[in-house]
Amino acid sequence: MKAKTFRLSNPRTWKREVRVFMLNKEKKFEQILLPFTTEGEVPAKMRTKRGRTIPAKYSTSNPEIIRALYSDSAYGKDFYEVGDEKFENKLPTLVVTKEDAELVALRSLYKGANLEFVESDSLEVAKKKYEIHLSALAGVNKIGESTATEIPHIPVDPQKQMNEAIAKGKADYEKKYGEPVPEEIAGDKKKLLALIDGLNTPGFNVQAYVAEATKVDEEESTEEESPEPTKEELLKKYFDKFDKNVPNTKKNDLGWIKDQLAKPE
Repeated sequence: MKAKTFRLSNPRTWKREVRVFMLNKEKKFEQILLPFTTEGEVPAKMRTKRGRTIPAKYSTSNPEIIRALYSDSAYGKDFYEVGDEKFENKLPTLVVTKEDAELVALRSLYKGANLEFVESDSLEVAKKKYEIHLSALAGVNKIGESTATEIPHIPVDPQKQMNEAIAKGKADYEKKYGEPVPEEIAGDKKKLLALIDGLNTPGFNVQAYVAEATKVDEEESTEEESPEPTKEELLKKYFDKFDKNVPNTKKNDLGWIKDQLAKPE
């Protein structure tokens, strides 16, 4: 299939990972991050100046990813295909239930922990297996010497064990890295569990995970906010630059006008 290029509607963001859901060949949902960027088009020193008029783009020839983009609720709002400024290629939005989204996240966590995800397990069973795995890694479920008659009398409180594992994980992180777990992770249970799991997994790059998990918020917080130019402002800028009016057939195509304004003089 011929490659298609998509771009962000907001040209002020020079780099952003767009998260979309897609159905894979097994007809199961999976979540992917697609890197929209102006790298290769805009020099780094221009990203906060003239480069802010050039939208970040992403190209792919993968038909499954293309369909996922067309089916995403953000198509026509946050991003769209170059050449489809009227969003005619938009497909019915892919409905992802809360359970589907949680299963996608669990599959990712299982993969990161080198655990086998059993598709026949219910959502609750899959969650409980992962919680037990984290508790075991954190050393909460310590098995001591006992007799068979003692086992039935040991009280089991999975929620208490999980809370203890999380508290210990936070303390271990702060002790090792000299700072509390970032709020972006501490406030997101899935990210927090993945971090605690990583702390007990040999070879897991904790600092890289933290940087990735907090990257989006950091990038957005450093973005300078400036109002989106109105249609009238774009028409005036076009006239000032080219000493002529925008062709009648393009007066409502704001994306096309922005592209023309972004071209070198």
